[in-house]
Amino acid sequence: MKTPQLSLVKPQSPQSLIPAGYASHFSHLIDTQHDDTKSHNSIRTQFAIPYDNNKFRINFDAVQTDLGNEQASITVTPSAVDNENQQGLFWGGIFHRGPVYLDFITRLAQNTRMPISIIDTSGVGASKTQGSSVTYDDLIFDAHFAIENMLIKNPKAQLHLMGHSLGTVGLKHFLTHSLWKDPRIQSLQLFAPYPTLKEKFTYLGVVFQALSAWSMIAGKNHMFPTENLVKWCFASLQSNYAQEELLAQIQDERFDMNFPEFATMMNEMLKESPLNREDILNDPRLHLIFGDRDNVMVPRHALRNNANPNIHLLRNRDHGFVAGTNVAEDVIHLVAQNMKKGKK
Repeated sequence: MKTPQLSLVKPQSPQSLIPAGYASHFSHLIDTQHDDTKSHNSIRTQFAIPYDNNKFRINFDAVQTDLGNEQASITVTPSAVDNENQQGLFWGGIFHRGPVYLDFITRLAQNTRMPISIIDTSGVGASKTQGSSVTYDDLIFDAHFAIENMLIKNPKAQLHLMGHSLGTVGLKHFLTHSLWKDPRIQSLQLFAPYPTLKEKFTYLGVVFQALSAWSMIAGKNHMFPTENLVKWCFASLQSNYAQEELLAQIQDERFDMNFPEFATMMNEMLKESPLNREDILNDPRLHLIFGDRDNVMVPRHALRNNANPNIHLLRNRDHGFVAGTNVAEDVIHLVAQNMKKGKK
């Protein structure tokens, strides 16, 4: 695989990109006359987020990379910001477009007093790719692209990077990039990353892969979220109501990846992980967070007797512990503390 060539983004006006991106998901929520207050009120109501302009603001954005991919994001900015150079970037998982994480990111932004952007991972939500199939290179490039773009826009930026599930793929590759050593990268947290810690085939997520392959074949080269994926993989410990709520939010999602690309991605992810390098794994800026009841991608044996303070095992948590509404307060506290350790 070629190392992505990083370059400047070509900013586009919201009028040129948003209607083709987020408006397809929020068409019934965004006011057609661009009334921000009315739109924000509708969005907060839809996703059970208190409407209070005195606490935070939500902005939508989309940029086009020089590869022609559209990269969409939602930025939550709390009213009280400690340091204007502090910025969080978060990549979501498969089928999980930005709004799925608004509860988590809104509360985290208020806790850490910094703006945090939720970036739709390539091929997910409003982040569209040019090809007929999302590629492993797309996942790598778009993560690097967003990081470098933020540092170009603000050379004094101090970044806190986070990813969940599929959203950790590009960030793990970033650990091998020279920019990882840049002191402006202050923390990097991987939630339910895959695969890790030398257990390449342990808890690979056979159920997840079987359901994914079936979904891909049935969907003719695209994957779609089934009820079984939600109940067995993404939200196995959550209530029936929470599972139904999540499925309602993501049921229209499609992940356009054909079987050869899917096989390539799995092969690349099963190769020697940078997380097996002691110099990377012991870097105090890096944190790995797992749920001990994750049915998708937890290396349970490696975690059972692990003594590394950078690796955290959450009790009675499934794969989606940062997704949906009512994210547990202890999860937010742990992530915030890890971020604060890196703040300067």
